[in-house]
Amino acid sequence: MAISSRPVEASIRAKLEKLLAPSSLLIVNESTQHAHHAAMKNRAPSDIEPETHFALQVISDTFSGKTTVQRHRLIYEALGEEFKAGLHALSLTTKTPSEMDRQKAQTS
Repeated sequence: MAISSRPVEASIRAKLEKLLAPSSLLIVNESTQHAHHAAMKNRAPSDIEPETHFALQVISDTFSGKTTVQRHRLIYEALGEEFKAGLHALSLTTKTPSEMDRQKAQTS
């Protein structure tokens, strides 16, 4: 098995796939957009792309009956180790498949 050059992203993906069995999981590394943040200032230009800020779109039936806060707590709790290791921020979109279908219908 090859070691990922993006270990935080790989860990996020593995944990959320196991916990939420998402029908869709989009992970976008937005770390370079936050170069002015303290966590980013001491990085050498040659460092591997930082993995401190991510935008996640998670579509899962597991979210049924849960509030947005409950959905976000599930994700934050699952990624506790990543936060301890340097993950700084997540931008979350959490929906059920039916919520996503309704959203798509409204924008069509």
